[in-house]
Amino acid sequence: MDSILKEQLNQLMDKLEDFLFKDGYSLTDDQVRYFQPFFATESYLFSINLLRYFKQEIFVGFIFNIVLFGILFFYVPFNFAMCWSCNSTMTLWLIIVGILNSILIVPKAILIRKLLRIEEAVDIYLANYSLWIFFKSKVYKFNNVMSRYIFCAYLVGIFVFVLTNGEVEQCEKFYGLMSFLFGSFALRSVFGFLKFVHNVNTTPELEALSALFNGFSHKELQSLKVVSAEEYKKLYNRDDDDCPICYMKYKETDEVKIMECNGDHGFHKRCIDEWLVKSKKCPQCRMSVFARREADEPYQKIE
Repeated sequence: MDSILKEQLNQLMDKLEDFLFKDGYSLTDDQVRYFQPFFATESYLFSINLLRYFKQEIFVGFIFNIVLFGILFFYVPFNFAMCWSCNSTMTLWLIIVGILNSILIVPKAILIRKLLRIEEAVDIYLANYSLWIFFKSKVYKFNNVMSRYIFCAYLVGIFVFVLTNGEVEQCEKFYGLMSFLFGSFALRSVFGFLKFVHNVNTTPELEALSALFNGFSHKELQSLKVVSAEEYKKLYNRDDDDCPICYMKYKETDEVKIMECNGDHGFHKRCIDEWLVKSKKCPQCRMSVFARREADEPYQKIE
């Protein structure tokens, strides 16, 4: 019975993982063709140290979420009168932070499960592609946004706590709890920063990390217009003979992907797809390749 329930739970988690990390899209042959040259090479070999760093950081955050969840539902309800009489402002702060942390328990559990599966992957291409999708996923972005809110809440809480901390004898446990939370937050922030500096200490690792956060998702890549080289020259009145990335001459049947920048610059589809995995800027004018979608105001160069 336990094995059946475990199997059903794993199947449910697999479906949820597919939905959250693949946005409902399966990996097509076309995607494999233009992602693999980049992700299967040493130029994008994501360090195992970085993978472990992110896994450990998310796991530590998960532990904090569990602790705050316990405080919110098991400490505050049974000690609310005492907490409120000691410091009503900090009691409200504790409830708010507890709610924010409770919201993150399920997303963080999903993220940890995904990272464990990526770590077990043998194929370099699939591991790197999966990690790229991981950092592009809505669940990871949601976790980041909520974590920023919690971080800001702690900073505000520390400031308020220093101003309102009292010397009432019956409030020793309450203020002790507050001191523990703020102290553990400070230690985690310091050690997290030191671990990041220790793990991200080489140029290739910094470039790999930058590529994870700066490029486009495959869904965004496919939304740019693609025409034949012959159509590109006619429709956009271009006399370009070579692709500005690979410097190979265009053949009439070559696929050219058009940027939505000020210059309507075009490139071999395969060349620009590999570029846009790492950067959101047009290789020629350095503007956003989605400048027209992003704002109605005049085009602005990305610094």
